[in-house]
Amino acid sequence: MDFGKLLGYNDSAKLIQKYKNSNKPLFLSINIQSLSSKFNNLKDLLIDYETNGIFIAAIALQEIWSLPHPDLLKIPNFQLFHKQRVLGRGGGVGFYIREGLSAKLIENLSPFIEKHFESITIQITLNRKKTILSSFYRPHLTAHMSWRIFTMNLIIICLYLKEMTCPI
Repeated sequence: MDFGKLLGYNDSAKLIQKYKNSNKPLFLSINIQSLSSKFNNLKDLLIDYETNGIFIAAIALQEIWSLPHPDLLKIPNFQLFHKQRVLGRGGGVGFYIREGLSAKLIENLSPFIEKHFESITIQITLNRKKTILSSFYRPHLTAHMSWRIFTMNLIIICLYLKEMTCPI
């Protein structure tokens, strides 16, 4: 089975071919493995998409690592939201959200337990509809407890979202 096809994975060329001059807002998710070191590559990619008429509404990021100067990581027409580790290296999550989409961080849906469950949840308004976006990261730990912490937090977020959208 081709999981890339099933999950909607696209490389840059395929994405441009498929969505060139499309008015559809796209949402990307990228495991960036150090935003600071790959920032220029990401910016170039977004310029390439913009040149081809592709509207990126939001980019979920995993493994942003340390961002000592987030103000230097500004991308025109996007605002950066992020949560990073305080005690250790690696990890961290974030979003670049297209300006004009009325975005806000939902702190109670963004638990961040370093090296176990790292998340950020944003609410955006797109075409007058409120949409919840989450970015999750679970480090490559083999400890059973790490999986339990990750799973429990994910279930809590899902239950909370269900309650928000389908109140009893």
